[in-house]
Amino acid sequence: MDGWTSELARFAVHAAGAAVLVWLTLGPARPFVSRFAARVGAMSRGRAMAWAVGLTLAARLALMPVVHPVYDADIKEYCEKAAAIATDGNPRAQETKPDGTRFYRTLGYSLPLAGWYRVVGTPESPAGRMRAAQLFNLACAAAVAALLVALGAAVGRATAGRVAASVYATFLPAVIFSLLPYGETYATLLVVASVFVFERLRRADGATTLVLGATFGLLQGLLLVTRTEFAWMPLLAAAWLAKERGARAFAPAAAGLVLLLVPFAVNHEMREGYPGHLRTSVQSGLILYFGNNPIEVNGYGNATPDVVKAKDELYRRDPTGGLAVDEAVAWMKEHPLAVVGNAPKKLYHLWLAEPQGFTWHVAAGRDPGTNRVLAAALRHVAWVQALGLLAFGVVGLTRRGSGFGFWTACVALHAATWCALAASTRNRYPLEPLLMIAAAAWLVRPPDEPSS
Repeated sequence: MDGWTSELARFAVHAAGAAVLVWLTLGPARPFVSRFAARVGAMSRGRAMAWAVGLTLAARLALMPVVHPVYDADIKEYCEKAAAIATDGNPRAQETKPDGTRFYRTLGYSLPLAGWYRVVGTPESPAGRMRAAQLFNLACAAAVAALLVALGAAVGRATAGRVAASVYATFLPAVIFSLLPYGETYATLLVVASVFVFERLRRADGATTLVLGATFGLLQGLLLVTRTEFAWMPLLAAAWLAKERGARAFAPAAAGLVLLLVPFAVNHEMREGYPGHLRTSVQSGLILYFGNNPIEVNGYGNATPDVVKAKDELYRRDPTGGLAVDEAVAWMKEHPLAVVGNAPKKLYHLWLAEPQGFTWHVAAGRDPGTNRVLAAALRHVAWVQALGLLAFGVVGLTRRGSGFGFWTACVALHAATWCALAASTRNRYPLEPLLMIAAAAWLVRPPDEPSS
């Protein structure tokens, strides 16, 4: 309880800061917001994209010399896996441990990173691999910014899309994770691209629907071998399309299903002979067990030492993680009320807790590492930004006549998924650009958006 008391006290301080941010945005700063929206709204689409991409790259390049990621843990694994794929065509050399066991994450992020390594030359040194991965993430972030401009136009909120792209450019959680070789920036690109294609599909007719359906399916396949917790997204999209288009949804949905299977086929080929389902992995039962066990559920993606010890024993007996899954599911069936009672903890760590990437990820206060004062300042501002975005985004999504029903369902299903796991704030990052457009659509209400 002491831990939660301290945590909630820290949250309250930053929530107060977010309340001030909301007040400033709706009050004293409202004229500035309106003038800025009018300025970006008056730009041509090409110029707006150039502005969004330029601002996105500038913010990240400005911090790159002073933010120093640690080449360890997930970063090391992603980069070394990508290097193995680039040189050997598969990740087996990296995934097979000295004792013969295998521990592997999803291939999704390392696959495109391997392609990037092939283009720029596979770096041999950790520093070279890190820098090349950062540049790949910068390219993904720039693509996200451009897509936000396009997505805004696709849903009839052109000005909101441009404002959202500007927010994304300077949103510190996104900025920092662009500089960390993690999969969140790439996953964000796939989510935003998927939503953009789906919104185009909802409004298309004729043969174009087949092309868009196939494109959506391919993007979803890439997403699911990267972040398998989005498995609900193609199902939701198919149901939504069927509701709106009836029998005409069958052909694009079928085309999407065919293309969705392609990344899984590639994943299967690269991991043929490995144990596990579909030759893929999301660390298997680890996160499910952390979120559902008889020892302690703190709701956070990094469990307590006693839970980690129990997990290690389960993995020693079954390296695929299947035993951890079985024990977690059995505990959930026996303690349904406890599962429900733990959900608020997980939602807190998903949407309200301190943004990740500002402490050990960047060696804050260490030498060599990121300056402690700078890292702390960035962390506090990022937390205030994140809470402010959540407040504006929820209003933007749920207000009457917003037209963001599909996006709202995506956010709700994503939250429900993580209520069954053990969440971290970075798990929400791929969906935050949708909140940015929804928030901007409510705040600026430009001429291209009809009033509700």
